[in-house]
Amino acid sequence: MSLLITTLAIVFMVAESYIRTQRRNAVKGSHQRYVYASLRIIFNYLVIAFSFACAVMAVMDGRVMSIITGSLVCVLAVSEEVWEHMNGDDDNWFKGRWIKIKNGVKSFASSVQLQPAAMPG
Repeated sequence: MSLLITTLAIVFMVAESYIRTQRRNAVKGSHQRYVYASLRIIFNYLVIAFSFACAVMAVMDGRVMSIITGSLVCVLAVSEEVWEHMNGDDDNWFKGRWIKIKNGVKSFASSVQLQPAAMPG
């Protein structure tokens, strides 16, 4: 099982590297760049999940080098995602979703009015 998860983590890392290269080659503002930016986020989170799973399985097996490798890949992928989020200028599918969800929750919460409970008399 550990070998399968490690293999999947490596496959996702290679796919994410390919997607990153294609995104950089695409014209800024094009649909192709939009698609590759969205795919990069998805594959980066898959790399994070599978490298974290590899590190957890290595802890259970007691393999020190696998723990270090899985943890390092996970930390690098998270830091890369944070860097892209802070400095990224690309538009992707996820960019405005959290703002729309937050505004929807705010409007729902403002429309709901709580009535105070009646005092027993």
